[in-house]
Amino acid sequence: MVGNQRELKDYKVWTKAKFWLFSCIGILIFVVPISIDGVSQIGLVHIGNRITALLGSAADYIIYAFAVWGVILIFKERKKRFKGFFNILMSALSLLGIVCMTLYIFGAAPDFLADERFMPFIMDQVLYPTLLYTGISPLFMPFLLNSGLLEFVGVALRPLLRPVFKLPGRAAVITVSAFFGSAPVGIVVVDNLYKDGRFTYKEAFLMGTGFATTAISFMVILSDLGGISDYWGLYLFACLLGLAVIAILQVRIYPTSKIPESTYNGMEYVQETEGKKGGILIKRMLLAGYERAESMEHLGKECLGMLKTSGKLLGNIMASTCGMVVVGLVLNYYTPLLDILGYLFYPFALLAGLADPLTVGKGAASALLVPSLPAVYAGTAGALASKVVLCAMPVLGIISIPLTMPVFFNSAVKYTAKDLFIVYVERMILTILIVAVIVHGYVWLFM
Repeated sequence: MVGNQRELKDYKVWTKAKFWLFSCIGILIFVVPISIDGVSQIGLVHIGNRITALLGSAADYIIYAFAVWGVILIFKERKKRFKGFFNILMSALSLLGIVCMTLYIFGAAPDFLADERFMPFIMDQVLYPTLLYTGISPLFMPFLLNSGLLEFVGVALRPLLRPVFKLPGRAAVITVSAFFGSAPVGIVVVDNLYKDGRFTYKEAFLMGTGFATTAISFMVILSDLGGISDYWGLYLFACLLGLAVIAILQVRIYPTSKIPESTYNGMEYVQETEGKKGGILIKRMLLAGYERAESMEHLGKECLGMLKTSGKLLGNIMASTCGMVVVGLVLNYYTPLLDILGYLFYPFALLAGLADPLTVGKGAASALLVPSLPAVYAGTAGALASKVVLCAMPVLGIISIPLTMPVFFNSAVKYTAKDLFIVYVERMILTILIVAVIVHGYVWLFM
């Protein structure tokens, strides 16, 4: 039998084994936290921690090697890289980044670059996590993407996600993997599914800009910086609920609402398998999972293919990311620009009844340039609501020049700078209003 007329017994034992074994590995790597040595994190983070311990100080040189390779690629592809405003800007930032990294690596950096707030911060808190998780996650992505797990979950969640978020059920697993992995990982996963025909352009755009949020491990750092570690439950709840509500609104307003429902290179859209209509839900879920597992290619080949793509991506983003963050930090510490831009969000902070509207406004402006800065501002804010709103900004904003912009622009999904900027402003405004309501409600009920 073929298509949705097949029965569970029609699938070979090896197909079923692939589905269960590979799906379980994918869940352990990307989704379910595991406690090891008293630390509860997903498997990807545990693996990352072990690699970090092994690399030690060599990590800086690996980052530098990828950055040098990226600059070499710029000159090899100079006809493309020095054509058009954005390409020229990214190339210029890459050159700035490689100069700053070279000076730092070889101990010749001027005092302001050697300051803990600049190159040490950039190397440890921005570039290394990007290198680590964007580098190792492709080795495990086929377990998550191609084992049948997405199709299995998609059958169950499609009735909810399609009418509410206008997304297929398979989107749920991607959201979780990004939340427990990292924003770049989420965007790369979305890119792969778009190229496979399992997301339309509109679905991929919403997933990338609406659900590929920062990792929960980074949230822990943000809560500590902002002085709200004692309110972790409130912070986590506010971020999760805010993520869902903002996505519901985002898909219905410009520019997301105007993104076409086209597919990559006009390929046929891969519909989610329904199984026998009206049948038992778990049976329909298994039929969908087994069908995908049956068509799974050689695991090693898929892992190596994704690793190759990831390596090129890292080469393209390391130097440019460094250049972007250097510019952002200079603007923050040496110019009043962020204070001025903060007035764009000031009225919304005032409307939300926040006690520190100017600080909140500046945080909303700064997250685009340096994602962790709003949490730094939260440390100086006096009211709990302002602190939580500021710490939620890097999580719910998603779009940031150093963290996600380079990945967006190296994606097959055609994100434009204009659309990303508009979405960022929308998400910051909604974050201020929605998270403020959540925290005000908490304070009213429990404090």
